[in-house]
Amino acid sequence: MIDNLGEYYEWADNRIIALLEPLEEELFVKTLEGTQKSLRDLAEHLIVYYEYFVFRKSRIPFKSLQEKLTIMDKQELLNHWGKVIKEFCKAVENSKEEFIDIPISKTETTKVSKDEYLFCYSDHATYHRGQLITTYKAITGKNAVNTDYYDFLIDHSPSR
Repeated sequence: MIDNLGEYYEWADNRIIALLEPLEEELFVKTLEGTQKSLRDLAEHLIVYYEYFVFRKSRIPFKSLQEKLTIMDKQELLNHWGKVIKEFCKAVENSKEEFIDIPISKTETTKVSKDEYLFCYSDHATYHRGQLITTYKAITGKNAVNTDYYDFLIDHSPSR
C-alpha cells in the first residue's frame, strides 16, 4: 500500500482540526436542515474509527469509545483527535498483522487484509473529511481547506 499513507492521514486531519479550532461552539454543534449530523458528530465519527483500530486488541466496546467523545468539550475533542491520529498512524505503520477485524455492524466484525483495511479506511475517512468540509462551507459560508491526496503530494514535493 502507499508508504506515506499515515503521514497523509495526519496532514489531512490536521488541516481540518486547524479549520475547526477557531469556530464558535454554536456552529460546531449546529445541525443543518435536512441533515442529521453536525460538524461535531462528523468529527466524533472519524475519531472513533481511528480509536477502534488503535484499541481493537483491548476489545474496548465501540460504544464506550463513542460515549467518551460525547462528554468532551470542543477543544478537548480536537486535541484528542490530534493525538489519536498520531497513534493511529503509528499503529498502522507498525502493524505486523496480515488480517484485521473491522466492524460491519454494532455487533459484528469481519476480517480483511491489512491492505484492504487501509484502502477501506482511506476511502471512508476521505468521505467523512469531505462531509466535514462541505458542512463547514454550508454553515459558515467560507471556503474550507483541501485534503486531497494530490495536494498532499504537492505540499510534500522535494522541489518545495
